[in-house]
Amino acid sequence: MTRVETMTGWQERIDNASVALEKIVTSSRVYDRDVYHLSIQALLSDMREEIERLTAERDNLRIQAEAHAQESRTQKAIVCEILQFVSGGTGEPGDWRAAGYVRSEWLKLQTEIERLTAERDSDG
Repeated sequence: MTRVETMTGWQERIDNASVALEKIVTSSRVYDRDVYHLSIQALLSDMREEIERLTAERDNLRIQAEAHAQESRTQKAIVCEILQFVSGGTGEPGDWRAAGYVRSEWLKLQTEIERLTAERDSDG
């Protein structure tokens, strides 16, 4: 059950409780009716506060989820751009293998740098 369904359930509970308790209040003696009425008001107030709290929490979580999703899309785009750059535009079937591809290209470059450094040092 999602939080939205839970909040809808709370609203239905408030409505049902209001109707049921109103029947009790109208059939009770005057003194008891006042006590019941105050109890009902307190219960409904608590339930409404809980609904407001849950609604705010839901909205907050939705905003956070949207922000995390955007961040994820941005990071994926960065990885794809790096892979396109390193591979000369050929890319890979999926970015899950990008780290291995980038690592192998990096090692090739390191080997080439070491070879060129060794040549320079032997010529000097």
